[in-house]
Amino acid sequence: KTQTIKVNGRNQINIRMQEDLKVLDEVVVVGYGVQRKSDLTGAVASVNSDDIKNLATVDAGAALQGKAAGVQILNTSGAPGEGAKIRIRGYSSNSDQLGPLLIVDGLKVDNIQYLDPSMIESMEVLKDAASAAIYGVRAANGVVLVTTKKGEKNKPKIEYNMYYGIQTPAEMLEPVGAVERMTLFNEKSMRNLTNPQLTYSDEQIGAYLNGTLKSTDWYGAVIRNTAPQQQHNVSLSGGSEKMDYYINFGYTDQEGFFKSKALNYDRYNLRMNLNAEVAKNLKASVKMNGIIDNKERQYLSTWEVYKALWRASPNEKLYANDTPGYYQKMSTDQLNLLASTDPDVSGYNKNTNKIFQSSMELEYVVPFVKGLKVKGLFSYDTSIADNSIFQKEYNEYTYDEASETYSAYPKQSPTKLERYYGNSWSTLWQ
Repeated sequence: KTQTIKVNGRNQINIRMQEDLKVLDEVVVVGYGVQRKSDLTGAVASVNSDDIKNLATVDAGAALQGKAAGVQILNTSGAPGEGAKIRIRGYSSNSDQLGPLLIVDGLKVDNIQYLDPSMIESMEVLKDAASAAIYGVRAANGVVLVTTKKGEKNKPKIEYNMYYGIQTPAEMLEPVGAVERMTLFNEKSMRNLTNPQLTYSDEQIGAYLNGTLKSTDWYGAVIRNTAPQQQHNVSLSGGSEKMDYYINFGYTDQEGFFKSKALNYDRYNLRMNLNAEVAKNLKASVKMNGIIDNKERQYLSTWEVYKALWRASPNEKLYANDTPGYYQKMSTDQLNLLASTDPDVSGYNKNTNKIFQSSMELEYVVPFVKGLKVKGLFSYDTSIADNSIFQKEYNEYTYDEASETYSAYPKQSPTKLERYYGNSWSTLWQ
């Protein structure tokens, strides 16, 4: 319990901690049932809706970050809409290691990145074999249990929540300018034991020092320091003594750090939870969840863009003869980053997922037999993946000062559009 103790000028204070019986009586979801914290012996961590709503995150998995001992949240991409990997005691959900079992309202799902965090009532993490045993061998790497919200009896209400946030890179290491780069190259080449020599002459360095030539800041041209993200939610909930309902519509938008605004993610969530007592000792539950998930980026993979940024030379111009639209051809095999990060110039990659999830459940309490229940559940899920990859041909240029002409060099030839469409469905009886 919280205690208030007067110091009264003392340098040493002895405090005896007192148990909070209210906390010990709280229940935690474990397997197909619940247990009081005071009775729980397995390793279980719990995160409730109050913990989640204060986090500015668009990913439900990221809501566990820093909230549970032994649980690591890894975001190896950082691109908008890329879900975080959940690792429990060292086991992650990437391709070479089987991750934790993910359960939403009693049903197994492949991932929880599409869930709107504002629709979650609680998240429990079962970290050891004792607490996760009911799920069998698939739970060997732990279980994440997600329970969505439901309506409160006799309390009809409409809620609207939103937040608008600004993202900033945690750390962005920028390369040096042209003079510093040439100086470093000279220091390296002069230390060659067999043939020490200068890579760049004093005249070449002097052209940048006296302003004849300008160093190119590729980071400043391609990357912006901030990117916005926003989330909006409207919910309707309520109920009576024999029924409760919860309906929530959510919209999420997140932008990336490219100035071209090529990176973008938006998601629409619609969830309905309905619980009712349809007859004496008989309860029914219907849950439906609809998701539209859109990711957009430039044609070139984002990791390739950052790789090229590290290799981009400040000695190379953005445009041939500093003429906008005439993208400078690099002296190496690299692409011009201004062109390759602009979808209107070099193409795009768009991924759309449409997901529908539903479940219907009946529970009958058998009379005269204390503790005996009969429950049946049917679930139907379907998803549609519609992806487009557009490789667009464009030109890079060199400029000849003597003839005052531009020479064009085609890139990404030929132009082509690839479409991928997939439809899958699954049913589950319990």
